[in-house]
Amino acid sequence: MFDSFLKNLESLDIIQTSLITTIISSISVFIYFYTKENFNKGENTSHILGPGHIPILGSGLFLKKNFNNLTHQLYLYSKQNSFKTFCIKNLFAPNTYVNSSPEVVEHILKNKFNNYVKGELTKERVHDLLGNGIFASDGESAKLQRKTAANIFNVKSFKDWVANIFQNEMDVFFGKLNEYSKTGKEFDLYDEFCKFTLDSFCEIGFGIKLNCLESFEPVAFAAAFDKSQVYLAKRSFNPFWKLSEKFTKEGREGKICFKEVHDFALNFVLDLKNEENRDKRKDLLSLFLNLKNSDGNVLHSDEELAYIVLNFIIAGRDTTAQALSWCIYELSKNPSVELKLLEEIQTNIGNSVVTYEKIKEMKYANACFLEALRLHPSVPGNKRAAIKDDILPDGTFVKAGSYVLWSPYTQGRMPSIWYNS
Repeated sequence: MFDSFLKNLESLDIIQTSLITTIISSISVFIYFYTKENFNKGENTSHILGPGHIPILGSGLFLKKNFNNLTHQLYLYSKQNSFKTFCIKNLFAPNTYVNSSPEVVEHILKNKFNNYVKGELTKERVHDLLGNGIFASDGESAKLQRKTAANIFNVKSFKDWVANIFQNEMDVFFGKLNEYSKTGKEFDLYDEFCKFTLDSFCEIGFGIKLNCLESFEPVAFAAAFDKSQVYLAKRSFNPFWKLSEKFTKEGREGKICFKEVHDFALNFVLDLKNEENRDKRKDLLSLFLNLKNSDGNVLHSDEELAYIVLNFIIAGRDTTAQALSWCIYELSKNPSVELKLLEEIQTNIGNSVVTYEKIKEMKYANACFLEALRLHPSVPGNKRAAIKDDILPDGTFVKAGSYVLWSPYTQGRMPSIWYNS
């Protein structure tokens, strides 16, 4: 009887195993054909598959594994692939074609500019933080935002107003460095640069003084700001982010951070709307508040304005802090370059006030900064989605809805562009 029981148990195990195997196989087949039919129909990419590709999952595991070092890993694969186009596949996502050649970049951003957009998938992923801002909009909306912002980010405005903001914040920044030098306490230079740029660009964007630099402790808004961007980046590699964020601690924390950042911006929008004589203000938010439609009404809602200005603050704060940090890092590795730069600074500025005209004369400083950006671009990768079927300059077919990604980080290391890279 016991032998009979064991045989029945073994039969149940076999049936259970077979059932599980059948279910997994069915799901895998469904995923394969669903992705192929809805995203990649008509594309033959078998000859240009990207790094870590495995059937059905594509490069998903590779992307997750290398999340913190993805830019460099894609560069290494590009180099191994002789910088030719390769295709990254991921679950429930369109194909992404990767090529950083100047010809492809010109094709996307100039020759076929009207055929390439941010893409609905990208907009959906970043909406919680960026809304309808310039990083998540196309067409007339993006054009209007660029045109409006150009009233601040031009030479005249820089000389008359923006330069004074940076000068005042630099005085605070150097005062804080002096405090650190007196105490001998270690500090994170990148964190201080982030406070410096956040203070500067919040004043440019909202016309308000945050005074983050004056604090020796982490700033709550800045922390939420940073965490929010990490959450957005992780969404790019998680095809199930909408579902997982509802049931995970990280997902719930992300929602809290998004709300904290957005409410921060929205409060300033509401305060400024009720301020008297706001027409005399020069900040970015005031410029957008003064935009009217054909009926004479404010062009953007309060929610939209909060998102729009946040986009510009993110653009200025992060890119500038990163560029400054990498520049200092590279100078510390090259003392002879640092010495020559110090000589130029002493010759052109000395103990006088920094001005736009003096900075223009500092050719060596400009070269150092550009070289740091070549090695460590603040935006190491960018991508666009094709509206219609297209063919890249190297002959690669791109189906409508698929993405093309290029990497300034890779481009700065391509021997065909930089012979000594």
